Order: sequence, then structure tokens, then C-alpha cells
Amino acid sequence: MLQRPRGTRDFAPEEMTARRALETRLRATVQSFGYNEIATPTFEHLELFVNKSGADITKQLYNFKDKGERDITLRPELTAPVMRFYFSDLKMRPKPLKIFYFGNCFRYERPQDGRYREFWQFGAEIIGVADKHYDNAELLNLAMSCLRASGLKGFLMRVGHVGILKAVLVSLGLGPEQQKYAMPLIDKGEYQGLEDYLKEQRLTPQDISYLLETLQQKMTLDELIEGKDALSRRLERSKDAQQALADFYEMVKLIKEMGVSPVVIDLGIARGLDYYTGMVFEVDLQELGAEKQVCGGGAYNLEELFEVKERMDATGFAIGFDRVMLGLTRQNYVFERPFLDAFVIPMSRECLTNAIKVLGQIHGSGLRGDMELAGRGMGKSIKHAEALNAGFAVIIGEDELKKGVASVKDLAKRAQEEVALDDVAAHILSKKAK
Repeated sequence: MLQRPRGTRDFAPEEMTARRALETRLRATVQSFGYNEIATPTFEHLELFVNKSGADITKQLYNFKDKGERDITLRPELTAPVMRFYFSDLKMRPKPLKIFYFGNCFRYERPQDGRYREFWQFGAEIIGVADKHYDNAELLNLAMSCLRASGLKGFLMRVGHVGILKAVLVSLGLGPEQQKYAMPLIDKGEYQGLEDYLKEQRLTPQDISYLLETLQQKMTLDELIEGKDALSRRLERSKDAQQALADFYEMVKLIKEMGVSPVVIDLGIARGLDYYTGMVFEVDLQELGAEKQVCGGGAYNLEELFEVKERMDATGFAIGFDRVMLGLTRQNYVFERPFLDAFVIPMSRECLTNAIKVLGQIHGSGLRGDMELAGRGMGKSIKHAEALNAGFAVIIGEDELKKGVASVKDLAKRAQEEVALDDVAAHILSKKAK
């Protein structure tokens, strides 16, 4: 018997109900901030991701040659396709451009809890805001609003600034290639590995301690606002780091005014990607263990990737949709069950024609309705209606047909009354309105 491919999943009706409910909440939240939806192809040219992440990325991709011998890959993430779309078609649109997207992505990785080979991302980008502090702050506020709307509890946002981090590395004499090696270690919190590498690069113990202490600086928003001068003095060996801190400080004041919480300032966030230029953030949910990150993003530019001269500043984030779903499951969150307004039960073949007409009337009134099709008796049909979370059972038997009525039973109140066949939908609508 054929099985589904490893790292993929099938979703039962109740799972899809929950997933669609979460998707609806996320869409409603970003739309309330003025963001509009876009979509990009499921597959792209391989070059798009190799240029962005290097040739080693192919080890994680589902890439292939198409019938025209072009190198193609299933998309492993959505930011690069969105930026490709921006430069090819959207860049002349009025700014700021606020967009969001939702779609499946593919990575050839070892499947584990919270990590799959096919997974879904929900993301948002804001492009071309004159005040770079505001776009950073708005995206943080939007990300937290989305996670609150999801129903998730107990998550924590950590916010840093990759500009500060890179400037500190430069002040220690680390060149671009050395930084490329060090940044992933910082991103993963592998400080012992980082210390060993820095020793190999002949950094002094004092410089290594200075970097490790800086990376482990964590504080509340108030502590940063009140202690900015002290942190600036810590960074005094790098004017660029101090300038980045000054920019970061302005953004932090804005997110405090917006009421974004809970937030911790964490200067050890690297995100591991070269295109981030300023504020970076991650949102963690401890219940998920090693795969605790449910959202991440930051400020970036991608003009070098697309070989354009125009500078394009943007801020964006992606939510790990599957991890949010897993977190909600771990927290025993219960989504509202799908329901039917009415379940029509014809008691014989002779009653079927009228039952179909009543069901059509129900659908035509905008109500949700279904009909007994398995030939069950009255008792089992009522139980099935209750299992479907139906509000009303509409019973049409021989006695009802003689009177030109249906017996409409309120399954919650256990009350039943006869209603003219032409008035069934109107009757249910009136009951629902009360």
C-alpha cells in the first residue's frame, strides 16, 4: 500500500478546520493593519536561492531540471520569492508597500516534531517607509498581534540588532569571511564553538570575553531605555556600533509606546542570514523544546541579490504556521467546532424529493445544511446530526407530507414544532436570530 512521502502530512477534517481557523485569524489581523495579500509560484529558479544563501543550500532543496533543462526548485521559504516579485513587478507601486502571504514551502531535512519537509509559512513585509524606526516597530507590533490572535499563550519576543553585532565583530578585527563563520555559531548560541574559533583566529582572551559578554546582554525595554548610556560606553570601541545602538534605541522607544510585549532585548540574535542589516527578532515558545521558534524576522535589504542600484529597505517576518499549530495543541487549545444549521432527514424514498427542495431552500438562505444519505432510522439520524454539531434536525416523513409540513427539532433545547415546508429556512433563521 502506498504511503505518503516522509516529512509530509495528511490533515483530517477536524485538523483542517483548526488550520483554516488559524489562517483566518492571521489574515484578519494583518489586514486590520492595512496589509494586502500576494502570492508567488510554488517553484522558482534555483539561482534565486543559491544567490541568496550559497551553493550549500542545494543540500536542503527539492531541486530538479525541468523539461527545458532549466534548474528549478520547490521554494524553501517565501522572502526571496516575494522580493523577486517586488523587483520585477511591484517596485513602482506607491510606498509604503504593505504585503502579506501564506503558502507551503519545502526543505529536504530530517523530519522531527515541529520540523517537516513540507511546511507552511505566514509572513508580512513593509517596504519603503521613510522612517525606518517606525517600520521596524510596526512589524514587531504586527507579529505580536498575530500571535495573540492565534490563541497562543506564553510566548516571548527577543529583539536584537545585527548592525550592533556586526560592528562589534569588525572592531575585533574579524573580516567578512570570519564573520560568515562566526555568525551561524552566534545564531545557534554555540558559544563554546565560537570561543574555540576566536582562539584559532588569535583573538586575545580579553577580546573574546568582551564579545561573549556583549552577546549575552539581555534586558527589558525599560532597562535599555534607562541604561542606554551605559551600553553605549560598553560599545565605545566602535563608533558604528554606537550609531546602530542609537537607531535601535529610537525603535525600542516606539515599541514601548505601542505596548508591544512581552519583549526582551537580546544582543545575541544573529538570524544567520547575510541580508539582515538592522533590527532582528525571534519569538520563542518553550513548550516546543528544540524547535521553539515560532516567528522571526527583521530589517534587511536585498538589492545586491537582484543586482539593482536602487537601495530598498524593508522589514519583514515569517510565522512558522505548523509550529503555532503544534504549540496550540500542546496548550490544549480548542478551536470552535464546525457546525450545521440544519440536518434534513427524509424518512422514506417518497419523502426525498421534498427533502431535497427543503435542503435547497436552506442553502439558498445562506444557512449550512446537509441531509441523511445513509438510510439510518430516526434515532441514529438524530445522533448523527448531533455528531455533526447541527442546530436543527428537519424531519420529513409520510405524516408530515400529508400536512405539507416538516418537524423541526431544536437539538439543543430538545423542542420540536411543525413548520410549513416552504417556511423551514425562515423559521431556522428566526430561531438563530434570538
